[in-house]
Amino acid sequence: MYTQQWQLVNDNINQNTLDIDIDAEEAWQINTGGYTTHQDTIVVAVIDEGVLDSHPDLTHNIWRNTHEIPDNGIDDDQNGWIDDVLGWNFKTNTNNVNNDGIGHWHGTPVAGIIGAEGNNGIGISGVNWRIKLMSLVKGQDEASIIAAYDYILTMRKKYNESGGKQGAFVVVAHASWGVDSLKAADAPLWCAIYDELGKVGVLSVAATTNNNTNVDTEGDMPTTCTSNYLVTVTNTNNFDEKITGAGYGKQSIDLAAPGFNSFTTLNTGTYGVFGGTSAAAPYVSGAIALLYAMPANRLMDSVKAAPAQTALRLKQCILAGVDPVAGLQAFTVSGGRLNLYGSIQQLSAYYGLHQSASILGSLNAYPNPIKEHLFLKVSLTGATRLTIQITNLSGKTIKSRQLGTLPQGIHRIRLEMAHLPNGIYLCVVQGSAGRQVIKLIKK
Repeated sequence: MYTQQWQLVNDNINQNTLDIDIDAEEAWQINTGGYTTHQDTIVVAVIDEGVLDSHPDLTHNIWRNTHEIPDNGIDDDQNGWIDDVLGWNFKTNTNNVNNDGIGHWHGTPVAGIIGAEGNNGIGISGVNWRIKLMSLVKGQDEASIIAAYDYILTMRKKYNESGGKQGAFVVVAHASWGVDSLKAADAPLWCAIYDELGKVGVLSVAATTNNNTNVDTEGDMPTTCTSNYLVTVTNTNNFDEKITGAGYGKQSIDLAAPGFNSFTTLNTGTYGVFGGTSAAAPYVSGAIALLYAMPANRLMDSVKAAPAQTALRLKQCILAGVDPVAGLQAFTVSGGRLNLYGSIQQLSAYYGLHQSASILGSLNAYPNPIKEHLFLKVSLTGATRLTIQITNLSGKTIKSRQLGTLPQGIHRIRLEMAHLPNGIYLCVVQGSAGRQVIKLIKK
């Protein structure tokens, strides 16, 4: 089933355009998500219509409030909600968050894109292999929407103030829904919640409308709210084209993500295709969560000391790391489509990766796409034993070369590639203290 997830790695199967993807494979070579370097459990809050917590690809990644004793009728963690073990249902004011109410099918595919369990031998993989998904059920009224966001605010604030002993380390509040044509000026309380969440370190991600409208002029909620802590997303297909039925706005929509024909978890316990901007936005939420798991030298120190500023820095990493797409220049702020590995490179440039991941100062491969010869330019920040592997996308080694111990400096290496069939490969440059990965295209 993983081969149907072209958004993660696009190998030109099923008439997709080669390499139009978010470069998840390269990102996973560094980290697959779940925990920070300080061992904080990373949480993404999914505000929707419930998530099937028994789905075999989700059940291990469902957030549980370990400070609350189930069904004892007591607010054990004193957060204002009784028995909120799995989250809260703001539509019915109960703790039932499992596929409750009309439209309950929607939350499960969203959750699967963000964090279906990876490398478990079944089904699919989310952007994060390990993550905790907090399920919050909203109603159609603005009051229940704000209440759901307030729950997230409460839990992250408690986490910050207790040094991680209470609450939850929620890094993203996700919304794959909205109100078409409603303008931000007409929903000031709703818009204001995003700044409040940002102050404690939570970025909010929102999908724009599934209509081909300029939301800058026509309106859309919440994607026209002006909070710096809000990340807004439109939808692209497997040719890097904006879907006709997707909103846009040079001022309001930050970036695109490839939501078209997303293969993900369903609330029936099975798998299937999901689409629209509702499918595009979860890739961005998953990307932000994965950034928090990166082995960056100063990242978590920054999170603890200045959560709001760090959240804004990670938003900038997402926007600066996009793949530029000419057809998106007039439609989005960034002019590009999400690239997870590109965002990690932006994060590394600012915070630095741990020495184990950064002794390889830089890695460049050319030409790429390749025809007959591949030239690597490797910069080493210290002496290290170096091995180069060319693998397929399943991880099988196709070609390997051991170079022994090389000194600090810049090294140029030539590899013969003429014998390889056309397709996508990974070049893994392994040092004695870390590695780097770059995607190769053979044509």
